[in-house]
Amino acid sequence: MRMLVIKENSRLPSIDEQIKEIQTNIDENLGLLREIRRSQISNLPLKKLDKLIKTFTSLKQPEILIVAPMSAGKSTLINSLLASRIVPASQEACTSTIVRLFNSQDKKDVEAFDEDNNCIASGSASIDELTTMNELSEAVRIDASLPIQFAGDAPVTVIDTPGPNNALNKAHQNVLFEFLDHHQAELTLFIMNGTQLGTDSEKQLLDRIIETQPNVVFVINKMDEFRTNEDITNVLENVRKYLENQFSIQNPRIFPVSAQFALDLQIHMKNQELVMDEWGELTFSDHSKQELMSSYSRNELTKIQNTLTIANNFMLNEDLHLNQYAPVTVNDSFNGCYERLMAYSGVTGLADFLNEFIKNNYLNELRQQDKDLFDLIRFVLEEIFKILDNSLDNSSEEKLKKHIRNDFKVIDQGQSEWRKPRVENLYQYFKTHYPKKESSYHYLMFGNRNNESFRYVVVLELIYEYREIELRRNKNAVIH
Repeated sequence: MRMLVIKENSRLPSIDEQIKEIQTNIDENLGLLREIRRSQISNLPLKKLDKLIKTFTSLKQPEILIVAPMSAGKSTLINSLLASRIVPASQEACTSTIVRLFNSQDKKDVEAFDEDNNCIASGSASIDELTTMNELSEAVRIDASLPIQFAGDAPVTVIDTPGPNNALNKAHQNVLFEFLDHHQAELTLFIMNGTQLGTDSEKQLLDRIIETQPNVVFVINKMDEFRTNEDITNVLENVRKYLENQFSIQNPRIFPVSAQFALDLQIHMKNQELVMDEWGELTFSDHSKQELMSSYSRNELTKIQNTLTIANNFMLNEDLHLNQYAPVTVNDSFNGCYERLMAYSGVTGLADFLNEFIKNNYLNELRQQDKDLFDLIRFVLEEIFKILDNSLDNSSEEKLKKHIRNDFKVIDQGQSEWRKPRVENLYQYFKTHYPKKESSYHYLMFGNRNNESFRYVVVLELIYEYREIELRRNKNAVIH
């Protein structure tokens, strides 16, 4: 484990800064590994090296599993976290297959697969496409790539599961329970309906969740149905006691939200200008009113007006500010009414929690990859030197051998001046034998690749580069 040396008056780097620093280390090490791959050293296991390079260019994405009994508002919550209507929602248990949502900032597509993993349908990621694919009898999985707003650029997979208590289709429960039994996600969101707690179907599902999933967070939806601080506090306390007494869950993390209100805000009010009227209520600015009147139908305008009415309820009733009940500290610095209302819906606090969870998980994955890659390069370089040393034993270039072995000793001893004067002698050798080549890398790619002693010089320069990365790595070590 690397140790962090903290200078006086310095601050700990943020998660984003740590991710950037370690990603730089990984990119440099991968570049070094590719240079080794191109060195064409005799007896180097190229296929194995190619496989290892491919392994290190991909990271396991953390998975967030979202599960709920029917009518808890699971699809609405997912859509509010995506800030878009993508997942179909209705009073019936819509999802009959496992739906995986991959975070992608540069594409938006969806594919359906059968039980043999054959793609049977594809299209652009939209609510219409997902609804159509979900109705395909042979579809067992749907994969969609699209921007996941709360994740930023970090890799993550959100998994939407079938509702287990649809009386019209018991197959939903079988699909879900089989998935839970054979799959563990890094985080599970269990969605509960704040107005219908403790149902038999909810208990049965929660039993299975606690048995199979290691890290569960509870989201209590439809909390806008309650109006007073006392009512909301009582609901949350009842949920806490319910989880502790029925399932032995101590100190459960509980997020109260109004997913429908958050989604309506995102769809109807995100790009509108809101102002306070003379009675202290929210309304649209004159410019926004004109834009709305010219762009929307009467039916759509009615929906927008209803959202504005609910927004005023949230704004004027402090008891409905759901961010105050969250188990994490939520940023209370808002840029305008829209951000304030989103925070009051409780969804912003949940999204911030998920963002931090994903980044921490991603950071840990990067750290492990960084360590594994660094150890691999050390091993590969040692093996290369064994190969080349054997080939040089049969050569007459004793002077070069001496320089190389002396360099080895300096590197092994970890001397701070390891590069001088050894590298100067090697460069002199290089310039003498290959005066028209400006860099060993250039000659490596275009020169005489049959010269083993020259390859030795090239790989030794890779060792120098590796050593520089190592020195910088130790200097910029990050605590974990």
